[in-house]
Amino acid sequence: ALFFFPAGDGAESGAFTGIDDSNLNGYANYQGVMAICGVGQTGVRTQLSEQGANLLICGHSRGTDGVGIATTDTVGTSGFNNGGSSSDFSDSNYTKTYSGTRAAMAQVAGVAALMIAVNPDLSWRDVRIILARSARKNDATDSDWTTNGAGLPINHKYGFGVVDGAAAVDMARTWRYVSSQIQVGSSTSNVATTITDGSATGVTNSIVVSGTGINHLEFVEVRVTLNINYLRDLDITLTSPSGTQSRLLSRGSDGICVNVGTSSIEPNGNCLFNGTLRFGVLRTMGESPDGTWTLNIRDQGVRATANGTFTSWNMKFYGY
Repeated sequence: ALFFFPAGDGAESGAFTGIDDSNLNGYANYQGVMAICGVGQTGVRTQLSEQGANLLICGHSRGTDGVGIATTDTVGTSGFNNGGSSSDFSDSNYTKTYSGTRAAMAQVAGVAALMIAVNPDLSWRDVRIILARSARKNDATDSDWTTNGAGLPINHKYGFGVVDGAAAVDMARTWRYVSSQIQVGSSTSNVATTITDGSATGVTNSIVVSGTGINHLEFVEVRVTLNINYLRDLDITLTSPSGTQSRLLSRGSDGICVNVGTSSIEPNGNCLFNGTLRFGVLRTMGESPDGTWTLNIRDQGVRATANGTFTSWNMKFYGY
């Protein structure tokens, strides 16, 4: 089975543009799920598509120019097309305004179906790797583009790029299947140190990994235990042995706190969190996990004025 999930449409259009993070969604950041972001017809991120180190690739959706996706709609007037707009089809059973990362996700799932049609023996892991390697680099002038340690272009807004159906199907035809997946956990680093509110450098801690038997990473799961007054003041960045940096969390708004389990919105607006967060990382695909991994946590001190505690962290590696 192949599981696709929308990256999310929580990015804001105001002062915190792009701050809402797909990595805070427990479905979208799970290693068995492919998180799909959205771009418009120009190849630029849709206004609400969330960023994240967990993103695989983007599909097309309604862009900032207002051009949406044409598709079937809910029968009658309860769907996108309620029959009252001159900018949509006259038949309300169809629409040309479909939008969001859900539209992008459906497109990528369709490409995956074409890949399975030409090569039924592909596993979901094969499909994920092929989609990453065959993706088109879009919005080439975006400053976040970089190359990971395996030579793959990566971007927190776009994952590995935009789905290329023809390239993905061609690659699928002659694909050499990946070997059985290896899963290895790291040691736990019991940091137990203060996260100083407003510190420019934050707290940095490292874990040395060796002897995993993995030559090519597919996914990294990161678990971070902390106690913080305002979760969305934090920037959390993971650096791999190859030097690839992955932003696991970045400065954001209160509202997302309702989605992260034990955190809560207090009457004073503080976003309290005391527990463990699980993050997903795809940006290191193809790299070796052996070496020194570094985690940095920085409290920007925008909303709360109290220090926090970085308790511990560990990782789990998936690869072959």
